[in-house]
Amino acid sequence: MSPTRFPWSVFGDSRLARLPHVDLTTIAQGIPRLARLAVSHVAERLETNDGLTGGDVVAPSLIIRGTTAAAG
Repeated sequence: MSPTRFPWSVFGDSRLARLPHVDLTTIAQGIPRLARLAVSHVAERLETNDGLTGGDVVAPSLIIRGTTAAAG
């Protein structure tokens, strides 16, 4: 279906979304950075035996592909 008739976007920049015949607009989550932060916070919590650690924010990014039409 044409993006002018029914636009699609999904959360999570999966391999499937990147396939040329799928070409979905996605919101990338920065999975490698999220994983590094999670491991770091778990290690910190194990070492210090404190409560919650961190408060990091990883900004998502919009990946525009074929399912997004131009404005107007």
